[in-house]
Amino acid sequence: MFHTISLIAFRANSFHDLKIFYGKIFRFDWSLSRTYMEMRTLHDLLPLLLALCGIIFLFLKELSEEHAWFTKLPKFENIWRPVFYTLLFVALFAIGQFSANEFIYFQF
Repeated sequence: MFHTISLIAFRANSFHDLKIFYGKIFRFDWSLSRTYMEMRTLHDLLPLLLALCGIIFLFLKELSEEHAWFTKLPKFENIWRPVFYTLLFVALFAIGQFSANEFIYFQF
């Protein structure tokens, strides 16, 4: 965990920016409205949508295991599972931004 947190220093443009980054990470005064406003300023919504899809997927998986919904569907293994994965794959390419980012050590 220390290694991951220390890598943030390589993306900061100055010590002032680094102080802001670490301040926001370790502040722990979480507010839903402020978080929503900061999420709206993101230019790349792919990580947010992937997290949302993951949460929905895990929720449906839990419901399926509890109530065995998918075993009651006809031909789930043959039809619906490939359709789900194909739609997920297409959504990744439709929503994602695949522009090249600059190299992380470019400033050195």
